[in-house]
Amino acid sequence: MELKSKKVLIRTEYCTVASANVAPQFLYWTPATLVNSVSFKILVCFCGALWEKKPCTFAKKRAFRELVGLLRSIEEDRDNIEAVRELNRRLIDLLLAGEKAIARHTAEKKELRRRLKNDRPSRVEADLLRRKIKLTDVYIRAQNDQVYVWKCFGDALAFTYLDPLSIKHMFFDTTKYEVKRGAGQLGGKSGLIAEMSVLDDALNNGMPAILCDLTNTLRFGDICLLGESDPFPIEVKTTPGLNQRGKRQKAKLEELHSFLENDNANDFRGFRGSTNRIVSGELKYYDDALNATIERAHSEGFATCSPEAGFSIACIKTGELSEKFELDQLFESLDLDAPEIFDLNHFKNGHGWAFYLPFLLTIRNSEHILEFL
Repeated sequence: MELKSKKVLIRTEYCTVASANVAPQFLYWTPATLVNSVSFKILVCFCGALWEKKPCTFAKKRAFRELVGLLRSIEEDRDNIEAVRELNRRLIDLLLAGEKAIARHTAEKKELRRRLKNDRPSRVEADLLRRKIKLTDVYIRAQNDQVYVWKCFGDALAFTYLDPLSIKHMFFDTTKYEVKRGAGQLGGKSGLIAEMSVLDDALNNGMPAILCDLTNTLRFGDICLLGESDPFPIEVKTTPGLNQRGKRQKAKLEELHSFLENDNANDFRGFRGSTNRIVSGELKYYDDALNATIERAHSEGFATCSPEAGFSIACIKTGELSEKFELDQLFESLDLDAPEIFDLNHFKNGHGWAFYLPFLLTIRNSEHILEFL
């Protein structure tokens, strides 16, 4: 196996779940086999760098570190409303800047393709235009990656206040058994000013809240109030009447509110009859073990630990490894018959982390998070 990553990360969060409306993989993390059990095989995750080969300026890294600082201050004091306000404000600025950059590069790509098609360039000029188009694609992907990471901070804020199982219901549709479509662009949104005004009203009254467009996970409503363990999404409308789309949004929002409040719904997510939400067991976290393993990997090249029987963490820093390193070395100290590798790169690099507990809350050191990205 080729090791392209700088870091290996594993995060566990599981409980026994009995629910008719949401599949097990939608409620808690499992190994690749998605077994309905809290007994895991070995999970080893090779996590690559989202920003490693893409433009990430000093200013963006500084903004990243400042956002981590704000997030940590909120974790320490959940009544720190001003920190919540500042986190919202900075995310709005960063997302608007990212969207503007994406729009600019997209327009440049469109013009380059027009020139390639219509201007009858020479072979040399055509090759140059094609290289510029490929480079523009790299810039667009880089900006999309950065927008995704900024929204991960919004997810982390929501998970700081909300129940990790309840928040997942904000990610899936209420009428169909599938992921709800995400929000569009923040910039140019006609109701943004009104949403920010309502957000300020909530914060001024001591209620933590976040604009849903600042997250990857919260896909109902415009603003989510974070005062209780269950999310409370609300729509902000600037016109008195509702069109057909507005009526559908209202119906879905009411259905979600009813389900979260009563732990019960009829014909929910396409299932006929009554759906009940029943959760038993205890969420387990291995933050200390994970972060200690990352620290050891920094000095030793790689490190492993087994916080419980049947589950292990492996952290690798490829820049510190010997050329003679073999993957089998990871398993020498672990009593494993058939280890399963669970690769979190697929979720992070593919923007599929979403309803999982954010890695910003899992990895504590901001420099380690940057290396993970």
